[in-house]
Parts: sequence; structure tokens; C-alpha cells
Amino acid sequence: MSPQIAQTLVFHENTIDALLDLKERFSKVGRIRIATLLSKINNLKQGSKLVLEYFTEIKTLWKELNSHHLMPHCTCLNPCRCAAMREARYFMLEDQVIQFLTGLNDQFNVFKTHMFMLDPLPSINKVCSLVIQEESNNLSLSSSIDEPLSIINVANSRKPQGRDRGYSNGFRPPRHCTFCGKNNHTIEYCYQKHGHPNFSKHRSCVNASSSIAEIEAQSGK
Repeated sequence: MSPQIAQTLVFHENTIDALLDLKERFSKVGRIRIATLLSKINNLKQGSKLVLEYFTEIKTLWKELNSHHLMPHCTCLNPCRCAAMREARYFMLEDQVIQFLTGLNDQFNVFKTHMFMLDPLPSINKVCSLVIQEESNNLSLSSSIDEPLSIINVANSRKPQGRDRGYSNGFRPPRHCTFCGKNNHTIEYCYQKHGHPNFSKHRSCVNASSSIAEIEAQSGK
């Protein structure tokens, strides 16, 4: 208790009067806090957080809410034997499971639909464990798909671009003859150095070879 609040209780004769004073003074403040906690819980979303981080955050809000809004217990000398109190506690825990599942990201929609169809719902710790396992499976699948794609992208980036492979940006330097100094040919095909090819001589050799082949064929008959 803070010193400021303690100073307002020093004149009470007994503890009961002090407790009643505190209850009357802070009960309305407690309701405002309960309303704030309920709003935070209902609007809490997973977002960019991991499932375990999201679960820890919402569980902290549940604990604070329960401290302001305690679950009633039967205090009769002869406790009730009906299941009313047990069902009331189950409904409170069921609300927590629904709130937790509702705040999960859309990637768990199939999982959430499956959970909502179960009757009865598993405990909140069991549901959290199943969601974490589902998250781990999704991350493993995503990494196994992204790895081949990254390898393909790296391989494509190393391929030469353009029509002339081996030259950057498809640019190929012009051929240059070191003998005559002209472009578009090299020294191996320079007419000034080797002379023009004798096409007539080449044709005559071809014709002569054909005639010899015809004579040999006739003599063979």
C-alpha cells in the first residue's frame, strides 16, 4: 500500500472498516480497469509476433483480469453437488481458447476452423502447443520452397545477357585486321595478305574430279 493511501486509513479503529473504505473508494476504478482489460483482450491480434509471444501477452492480460474479477466458489457448509460451478469455470476457460484462436493470423484459418468444431475444446495450453507446432511446420515448408527459388535466382543472375554470350550487355567488339588496319575481318581472312580466292580454279578441280569418277564407273561396268 502506498504511503498516501495508508495515511487515509490511520483513523480507522479496525481492519474491517479499513477494507470497506478501500472497497468503496476503488471499486469503480476496478471496473474501469476490467473494461480496459476486456477491450485489450478482444482486440489483441498476433500480427508480426510469434505464436508464443502472442500467447504470453494475452495470458498476462487474463491473469490481471482474473485478479480483478475472481471466479466465485461455493462456501456453503454442505457444498453443492451439481455441476454448475464446474461448468461456469469451463465456460470461462472456453472463452479464453476462443479469444486466443480469434487473434491468430489468417494463415491459421484452417486450423482455427478445425478447433472450433471440436467438442469439448482442448485446454488453452494444449491449443497453444498445437498452434506452435503448426507454425513450425509452416516455417519449415516455407524455407524449403524459398531455398530452390533463391538458387535459381542466383543462377539466372550469373547467366550472360544479350545475344552474344560472354560479352556484358550483349555488346561484342568489332573484328579488326592487324595487317591492313580495316574492320569486319581478321588477319586470317585478309585478302591483301593472302590474296583473293581463285573460285574458277576450285570449280575446275571439282569438274575434273567428277570426270575421273565417271570414267572409273564406266570402266567398272
